[in-house]
Amino acid sequence: MKKQVPEHGLRHRFKSLNLAIQIFVLILAGFSPLVVGPNAAYGLELSDRKATISTSKPSQTDVEFIFSFNIPNTTATKAGIIYQFCTTPLGTCTASGWTLTGFTHDAQTGWPSNGTAFAAHGATDENDCTQSTNATSMICFERDETVATATTGGAVTHTISGINTNATIQTVYIRISTYSDDDFQNADLLDQGVVAVAIVRQLTVNGRIQERLAFCVFAIDDAAALPADCGAAPTTTTIDIGIIDSTTLAISPVDNNPPTSQGNDFYGGLQVNTNAQDGVAITYFPETAPSGTNELRSFRVTGASCDVSGTSTTDQCFIDASNAGETFAAGTERFGMYIPCIDTTQGITTNLTATAAYNGSDNSTTSAADCENEAATDFAWSDSTTAASLASSSTVVEDEIVKVRFAAAANAITPTGSYTVVSTYIATPQF
Repeated sequence: MKKQVPEHGLRHRFKSLNLAIQIFVLILAGFSPLVVGPNAAYGLELSDRKATISTSKPSQTDVEFIFSFNIPNTTATKAGIIYQFCTTPLGTCTASGWTLTGFTHDAQTGWPSNGTAFAAHGATDENDCTQSTNATSMICFERDETVATATTGGAVTHTISGINTNATIQTVYIRISTYSDDDFQNADLLDQGVVAVAIVRQLTVNGRIQERLAFCVFAIDDAAALPADCGAAPTTTTIDIGIIDSTTLAISPVDNNPPTSQGNDFYGGLQVNTNAQDGVAITYFPETAPSGTNELRSFRVTGASCDVSGTSTTDQCFIDASNAGETFAAGTERFGMYIPCIDTTQGITTNLTATAAYNGSDNSTTSAADCENEAATDFAWSDSTTAASLASSSTVVEDEIVKVRFAAAANAITPTGSYTVVSTYIATPQF
């Protein structure tokens, strides 16, 4: 007679068996590799894998992908690769809508028999390669397995292009599967892995460079250092050319060495800094004297009545130099100015050029050697109400300084008096 097992004992044995089965399944799961792609029964996981793309911008053509990964399989020929573009890393591959039909092989490194290059598989489906049926999600590459016989694994790269990114902002998971033959038989599936790329919006950064002009006019002592910019420019505006006689030319800067020389040793400076891309024009005109008659924009005695001809040497108005420039000679009454050089030591540009009538840069003394003290005989003057050109550039200017010298030559019968003229300077940038 068989011994009866109590019902509660059967339940206990069933529970123990069930628990043992669950533990066994969990142990097996811990040793199972990650498997994705067309086949879920073979292969090891590709390690150190990534995809580097040439752009993440939506709706781009001919995007380049550089796939990098480490192949764990070291025993089989590597002759086929399938890339699946999916919206998820696992499960059924949902097409992401990319245009993949123009894909091409560009380069490869590290592959066994690397000299045998991969090539894009033909358009038709072949075994696991269903790129014709799944034209928006799958592409395949192959090479002759009878030539690519090396069986080592390791780090490799595969560069492809001709991919057109989707217009949708999204993350795309690319499932990679390697094969030991070039006909993508499921039985020859080797290793697998997933990489991800994101198609994202772009950032647009806006900024504004404002139009800028810094222009200053000053009188400066011959011994003083040039200002670095208009903020450091002196506020003095008076230039004294001292005693003018018929034996020599009085040209600023004139030393203050009485009794023969009684100037203030100053010359003029016009400093400009502008980001006007089409340059800047510097012009000038003499102001009208507050009193007197005729020649009101000439070097004159305030309140004097001068000859209307502008050529008299017996009135208290100097004869103006030609507005085209002329050579001064001692004993011949004239007044004018010129530009001995344009100093460019305070900035990085050398773009200003003096107007021909006032240009003294053909003389030998450079700005670095104090061009305001060079010998000079050619001067010009404009007594027009229209501003005359002194210097200009065709592009930006950084703290260039136009040096200006004034000169007078007296006739033996030029009347005595204190002579003066005020001149105004204008900088006109063109943005």
